[in-house]
Amino acid sequence: MQVQTQNNWQLLFEATNDSIFIIEADTSKILDANPQAVQLLGYSLSFLKKSSFSDLLVSHTAVEWSDFIDLMKMGLCNFQESKIVTKTHRLLNIDIKAIQLADFESRKELMVLVKKREIKSQKEEELHQKLKFYETILMQMPTEFAVLNAEWQYLFVNKNSIKDPEFRKWIIGKTDYDFCRYRNKPFTLAENRHRQYEELARTKTEKEWIDEHTLADGGKKFVLRKLYPYFKNGKLSLNFGFGIDITKMVEADRRQEEAMHKMSLHNEELTQFAYITTHDLKEPLRNISSFTNLLQRRFKQDFNEEAQEFMSFII
Repeated sequence: MQVQTQNNWQLLFEATNDSIFIIEADTSKILDANPQAVQLLGYSLSFLKKSSFSDLLVSHTAVEWSDFIDLMKMGLCNFQESKIVTKTHRLLNIDIKAIQLADFESRKELMVLVKKREIKSQKEEELHQKLKFYETILMQMPTEFAVLNAEWQYLFVNKNSIKDPEFRKWIIGKTDYDFCRYRNKPFTLAENRHRQYEELARTKTEKEWIDEHTLADGGKKFVLRKLYPYFKNGKLSLNFGFGIDITKMVEADRRQEEAMHKMSLHNEELTQFAYITTHDLKEPLRNISSFTNLLQRRFKQDFNEEAQEFMSFII
């Protein structure tokens, strides 16, 4: 009877369409896997037997898997949705069902049934389309736009930030220090940005500053940087950065400053000229006025009314 049961179990283990793993409950170490499980993941059976089942799951840590096992032992939960990674690094949406074997108390082994979920729900498809739509908009923005994580690594960079698609792929997961090293730029650029990042994380408010770049022809490029933080549960999670080329504006401001400086110098020269002119003219004008008064007093009787009026105009 026991042999027959063993044969039936072996037949079920090998012939079912579901992927089945036999694992140790406490460690999630894989003890065995049926052909469907091997085919699903693409790993060899020998490799799987050296692995832990929880290590293959993307959405579970070892602690979360342990919690799931504890709930299963209490009869509260034996089913979960998760994601598993294949040998070709594909992520599969799966349903997991854990079943205690008959001699669980002595052997502590579980049978885990894994079924792949092929069809996306309508909500998932709508969300995927929305994400694609937003990514398209962000990629085509006329300003520079980037998303960084809490460790200041780039998660997304649009075309206006980096036009070269290969370099745009390369920068993902990298920092500004990696960028400076790759482009042979001085680290002062990265250090300046990192100071802004630290200030943003400390104050939890957006930051604004101007980056100055030296171009190949020796000219200058000025970019206004705006960085906005996103906090989750009180911790810095993401950073959204914008870059606006303000080179023409800066150059126009500098030209205006130069013009205002020249005008100020010109006005000062005019003031000095007016002072000198009035000082030089005071004495001769005073003499003219004095001598005209003298004429009026001494020779008043010799001048007719019209001459008297002319002398008044002179004074």
